[in-house]
Amino acid sequence: MATAISSLPNEVSTNEVVSRVEKNTEAAVNMKISNPPKQQPIMAPNSPTELSQESIQQIVAGLQQAQGSTSLPNRDLPTNNNHITQDEQIQPNYVPKPENTNYIENDQDFETLIEQSKNKKGEQDRLDVLYDELQTPVIVMILFFFFQLPIFQKTLAKNIPSLFSRDGNPSFSGYLFKTAAFGAVFYGLTKLTKQISEI
Repeated sequence: MATAISSLPNEVSTNEVVSRVEKNTEAAVNMKISNPPKQQPIMAPNSPTELSQESIQQIVAGLQQAQGSTSLPNRDLPTNNNHITQDEQIQPNYVPKPENTNYIENDQDFETLIEQSKNKKGEQDRLDVLYDELQTPVIVMILFFFFQLPIFQKTLAKNIPSLFSRDGNPSFSGYLFKTAAFGAVFYGLTKLTKQISEI
């Protein structure tokens, strides 16, 4: 569907348009007669459309009614911009404020340092004592197990047969040799573990 141009509202009166067009056409006809046909007729310049007082008032009233809907809600408006404009860290000689103002009381005094040192030494001494207490029985158990193995007995019988009697059991000298060997190996392992623990 199309709307006729004449049915559209127009603020400018139609009489003025018709009269201007008639004047322009008469002037154009006069020019055509007097001038040679080389020149084109001059059209009237378009004058700006002026609004009536009623339409201006309607526009203003519409804007005033829509005034509330075009503004931002208060929650979206920034209330304080000082953090943007007054940043202390931007200053050339800025020194940050200290967190602890009374730093002398927060430091440890000499007595608490001595007490902490004693506590650490006490814990270390307890661990050393526990290690020393467990070290000796563990070494003895391992050595006893090793000396009672059948392979150790067979190796001794092969290499030193004089330590055993004819029935395969150790003689008195065999018991003495095994005891001396056990003591020597235990002493060597004890010395070795002490040297390793001191490193």
